[in-house]
Amino acid sequence: MNWEEYFHIDRYTEEDGTHIFDVTLDPACDVYRGHFPGKPISPGVCNIGLILRCAEKVTGSHLRFTSIKQCRLTGLVTPSDTPHLTVEIQTNRTDGGTTSLRAVIRDSEKSYMDLKGELEDAD
Repeated sequence: MNWEEYFHIDRYTEEDGTHIFDVTLDPACDVYRGHFPGKPISPGVCNIGLILRCAEKVTGSHLRFTSIKQCRLTGLVTPSDTPHLTVEIQTNRTDGGTTSLRAVIRDSEKSYMDLKGELEDAD
């Protein structure tokens, strides 16, 4: 998947150790043709990928998940109803190259995904 077609980062800031990404979903992305025609819904795996790509911006490294300890989907993300989202990420990088992550995808009204996991350098 070409992630640049799924979303783009409008703004990236950091406040008190929380990395905040304001992103916009692209409704023309091919993923929505199959998920679902006429009523596009962002697949959960794509939202996890969105978090991963934002975490890579935070660490400056190409990453992969080694574990997902918790992933709660609390709402449907759609490019028509929720095109503008905020991804909030807190990370803790260890000396061994592992990064623990806590992330939330939300907008101004509600949360859509809450994730806790472990990442490692993929290179």
